[in-house]
Amino acid sequence: MFKGYCFKNVNGRYLPPEEFNNALEAWNFVINKKDSFPELRVVDIDDNIVIHTVKGKVVFPDIKGA
Repeated sequence: MFKGYCFKNVNGRYLPPEEFNNALEAWNFVINKKDSFPELRVVDIDDNIVIHTVKGKVVFPDIKGA
């Protein structure tokens, strides 16, 4: 299970999290919302960040070489 957070500003306040059952749902959340919010974070069940975007760009994980 994953949770996605939409931040109103970088390192600022965020909206209530959205929950996802699998990685595909979490990735679709990122693709659909990354240009609408200055920051997104997707965390796993242990609150580890698994996807992080800032200003519409994925900064974690580093997918440049993928």
